[in-house]
Amino acid sequence: MPKRKERIKDLRRLTIVVIAVFVFWIILIIRLIHIQLINKGKYVDMGIQQYVQEEKLETSRGIIYDRNLTCMAINQPIFSLGIDLRQVLNPKQVARKLSTLLKINENKLLKDLTSNRNFIWIVREIDEKLADAVLAEKIQGVNLVKESKRVYPQKHVAAQLIGFTDVDERGLSGIEYALDAELQGKSGRALVQQDAFGTKLTSVNYGIEQPEAGKDVVLTIDCTYQSIVEEELRRSVQSFGADGGIVVVLNPKTGEILALACEPGFDNNHARNIAPSLWRNRAITDIFEPGSTFKIVLMSAIIQEKIKHTKDNIFCENGRYEILNQIVKDHKGYGELPLGDVLVYSSNIGMAKLSKALEAGLFYQYARDFGFGNLTNIDLGGEIAGELKHPVDWSDFTSIAMAMGYEVAVTPLQLSMAYAAIANGGKLIKPQIVREIGENIKTPKEIKPIVIRQILTPATAKTLRDLLEQAVERGTGTKAKIDGLPICGKTGTAHKYALDTKGYSPNEFLASFVGFYPAQNPEILICTMLDNPRTTYWGGEVAAPTFKRIVQRLINLENRLLMQQQPPVAENSELNSPTRRVFSQLPDFSNRRWDWSQQLLAEIGIKALKLNDGQVIATQEPPPGTPISEDMTVNFSLFNINRQDSGYCITPGVVGLSLREAVNRLTLVNLQPDIHGNGRVIRQTPAAGEKIKIGARCRLECRAGIKPELFPAW
Repeated sequence: MPKRKERIKDLRRLTIVVIAVFVFWIILIIRLIHIQLINKGKYVDMGIQQYVQEEKLETSRGIIYDRNLTCMAINQPIFSLGIDLRQVLNPKQVARKLSTLLKINENKLLKDLTSNRNFIWIVREIDEKLADAVLAEKIQGVNLVKESKRVYPQKHVAAQLIGFTDVDERGLSGIEYALDAELQGKSGRALVQQDAFGTKLTSVNYGIEQPEAGKDVVLTIDCTYQSIVEEELRRSVQSFGADGGIVVVLNPKTGEILALACEPGFDNNHARNIAPSLWRNRAITDIFEPGSTFKIVLMSAIIQEKIKHTKDNIFCENGRYEILNQIVKDHKGYGELPLGDVLVYSSNIGMAKLSKALEAGLFYQYARDFGFGNLTNIDLGGEIAGELKHPVDWSDFTSIAMAMGYEVAVTPLQLSMAYAAIANGGKLIKPQIVREIGENIKTPKEIKPIVIRQILTPATAKTLRDLLEQAVERGTGTKAKIDGLPICGKTGTAHKYALDTKGYSPNEFLASFVGFYPAQNPEILICTMLDNPRTTYWGGEVAAPTFKRIVQRLINLENRLLMQQQPPVAENSELNSPTRRVFSQLPDFSNRRWDWSQQLLAEIGIKALKLNDGQVIATQEPPPGTPISEDMTVNFSLFNINRQDSGYCITPGVVGLSLREAVNRLTLVNLQPDIHGNGRVIRQTPAAGEKIKIGARCRLECRAGIKPELFPAW
């Protein structure tokens, strides 16, 4: 019996074990089915996340140029230095090396290196030369992160127009904001494997979505014109004690903006430290009551509708006129004036009487046709349409006020385009600030005018040009006169509206002058405005002289360029082409693209020596203005504008170079040399021109005793 009981117990134990094993296998099988079949996708994704990582491939922002391909906004490569503390074996030695290289406090650095963190930043935004010096030390754990920084080589020139970006290189104002989508480009992505230690391994099993670089933008502005305009505007603001000023320079035939300046200005490289109120482009964002410069609208309607003829006399009440319980005054008392002289001498009384001869709806229509109350649709953000009331909202006095440039608000750009219509034969055209958008632009296309509407007949436009020319010759704009150059122009002086008193300030004014030249075939139009000048406030005393100084400097500039150029030689000349230009002085090549500059250098016949590789000229020796002599050689120092895809680079050709030269060239693009042998490089892998990930190894096979002439390609 006892033995039988023992056998029964053993059988029970065996049964329990068998059942347990069976249940275990059933559970295991169910679990495997759950993992392998039911939730297969989930665990595949988890596995991929553990050993496959997506890396964002940054793109490079497009470059902004002026019309002559002078760089206005570029990308500068910068580096930030960090260190993985888990790989630092001798903190004291590392601290000593880095403090010497980076000129930082050794004790503070040592304290950071011995902290409990895994990673620390040592320094942010160091230049490429210093970064190379740190890499050369081969300090364990050191990581260099390559980034891009937006830089504005011309500093304060066209600051409000160009605008600037934030730390992530997204446009915040100006062209940078308006064309952000074109400049920004499109980031790419790549999938890389990583091992258990986080080391990234490239794999051919995963494709790469290549980034698309941002497009370059060529503007219509001329950087030299812009500099001249800003200098003269700043001088006038300071001389007359004004709060600020605006100047617009454009081609009235095409609508190309050649310069657009606002004062006070700022350096775009430090824009984030400047008051935001200075960021805006006041030529399109601020509105003013224009005063007498608006008188062309009423005069155009009177002449074109043949309500009056230019020789018809208007009695101007000897300087004082009461109408609708309001007193209208002239700055000087006039009696009988011919219609044209009402504009030439800018008689308020004459214009007030003419306004009553024109039906309100027609006056309004002409103002609208000239573009007032509408956006010009220039390719810039933040433009204001101005204010132009519909006749249903007019008071009895509105037409009189508008005849003198009140009860209407305009932007300086709107006013400029209105005068451009008179200059070009009666066509209102669209202002243009962008000349071309694209990649590797070498010869920007010519701008063609975009006509919005025909406002005036050519005959009416010519009559108005004649009157505006007389306004400069003998009227209110005589201080804009330049001997030998026929100029058309009109002065304006307006009281500023005071919001606190809801009336016009007796002591604050807006002084303006709009002019163009040559009078009957205008090529340049300039609108000048000074906000609240204090020493004197008349447009003819403040804005007209500013216009004159700008014109004189622009003419002198063009004359110098013409004097430096020899007329075309005979077409059968083998040495020179019909378009060859011969300069007497060395031009300024700074901030110009090297590929573009080479064309001009070839025309001039100058030998050029590149001191280093790069895309844009940084400095030149001899300097600009040096007389050109036979056999002159000019040394150029160049820099890159970071057009390569971030994360990848093009393998440079080093075959035929000495080992030292090859290593230096690879280091410049952050590639690691894998050296086999010594002497000159006879073979490299990857080959020159191949795209490779930054930081990858480049195998160099070297051999001693090899002569450079064995490598004719080099």
